[in-house]
Amino acid sequence: MKEKKAGIRIDYDTIIWVLLIWCSLQDIVLSFFFKVTGAVMITKILFYSKDILMLVLFILAFRRFKIPKKFFGLMILYYVAVISQIMIPLVKDSDKNLFSFLSSARGLVLLPTMIIIGCGVRDKEHFIDGIKKYYKILVIFALIGIIELITDNLIGTSSFWMDGLELDSFHSEIKGQPDKIFAGVPWNWHTDGKLGSMTKRRLISLWGAPLTSAAVLLLPCMYYTVRFFKSRSFTNFKVTKSSFENFTYFLLCSIAMYLTVARQFILPYFVIALLCFVFYSRSSNNKAILFATITFMTIIIGISLFDTIWKYINDGSTVTHLLRIQQSVQQLSFWGKGVGTFGTRFADTISTESQYITIVGQLGVIPFILYLALFIYPLSFCQKKGRNFDDETKAIIYSLCLCGVVYGFAGIVSETVGAFTSMAQYYIFIGFAVGYCLQEEKNGGIVSDKNSWHVPATVS
Repeated sequence: MKEKKAGIRIDYDTIIWVLLIWCSLQDIVLSFFFKVTGAVMITKILFYSKDILMLVLFILAFRRFKIPKKFFGLMILYYVAVISQIMIPLVKDSDKNLFSFLSSARGLVLLPTMIIIGCGVRDKEHFIDGIKKYYKILVIFALIGIIELITDNLIGTSSFWMDGLELDSFHSEIKGQPDKIFAGVPWNWHTDGKLGSMTKRRLISLWGAPLTSAAVLLLPCMYYTVRFFKSRSFTNFKVTKSSFENFTYFLLCSIAMYLTVARQFILPYFVIALLCFVFYSRSSNNKAILFATITFMTIIIGISLFDTIWKYINDGSTVTHLLRIQQSVQQLSFWGKGVGTFGTRFADTISTESQYITIVGQLGVIPFILYLALFIYPLSFCQKKGRNFDDETKAIIYSLCLCGVVYGFAGIVSETVGAFTSMAQYYIFIGFAVGYCLQEEKNGGIVSDKNSWHVPATVS
């Protein structure tokens, strides 16, 4: 009996790690597979394998998971809202683009579904070690991205992506995005590619997309930021093996994320990193001095580099984002227009460039409020419950909460927070954090919360 339980526990957690690794390698692996085989149907099946894994994990999670009662109630109401809005476009438009429709529906349910999957992690102590190892893998991906970007500037390796993998064919025939190819590569590989001028090359690494790279790299970047600043080695000048590793990993991830030129992640991360720097200083006097120094330096840098900063914020891509947001807001309806009607990432829909406008446009205002509650509740819950954990665990949980703040701000001007390969890691990890906090309550590690809902194990 015990052996069977252990086997089920390992299988479920292993599938999660397979899913997370696959999300990072999907585009590169499948573009190479498609070039070699030319098999459209098999490549599409493999492309949707992550959706199959998500469904399998979601079903298995209901065998045993623990989640706050409030979150569970919000989740049920939100699912009902999504299901009700699925029928509207199907009835009105029988010729609806099926790919866009299914992609839109998946993006809407990604947040609660992945959090439930994370809550269902069986061996939670072992999973924490897995997160640390996974972050180190992401550091390696960051290094690969930096090297690739340097070599592209030196010898032009972008020709490999155009000719070696034929990414234009992969994006057109498999991902259904023929309009997002410019000069043989996805237009967003350059800061202004869609406007007709291939300007600054952006870091993509093994994700094959700069926005996905930035979204995923934020996780280890925030974790090592918290660990490095918390060690206070920057104030006492004490260098240990651990502090050196934290600083090296933090530096690689932050440089790589900056090179993605994903402003929606970089700018809020920079602000939070500065706040962490101040918060983890040794004394209140040091904090005051640091805060004053940072404020002064920010003003000086802002004045001296005003033109550069203004150009960075207001390049062609930013103007396009703001214009689409303005246009899409004018077409919003209080009750929503149905799944698949809004969303820049989907064909035959109203472009938004904002996850929140996309949700309001498709589902309406009330489901959008439920979505925000589902997004914010895990952050508040984990921040409150994680106070009494050891430093290692607290660094993981608190860094996830801080990442959630960044993603929350990014959702205002980006739909990346609704993209599978960009956000699966965070949603699963924050779901795991919720489940871990509740497990520690049960074990007496932290104060018990009576408002939790638990589905008992049904292992036979």
